[in-house]
Amino acid sequence: MVDVVFNWQILNLFIVLLSFVLPALILYFIIKLAVKKAVKELKEEEVIGERPGKH
Repeated sequence: MVDVVFNWQILNLFIVLLSFVLPALILYFIIKLAVKKAVKELKEEEVIGERPGKH
């Protein structure tokens, strides 16, 4: 009986962790892509240039 309860606790912990980690990862990649696209557009409009010393 104790083993069954322990297994359910592990499963619940895994589900709770996934419910926090998965949306965080998705949000991270969405923000990363948005920033990358914004920087690319600003470079095309020459609002920001290349880093000094980089040829």
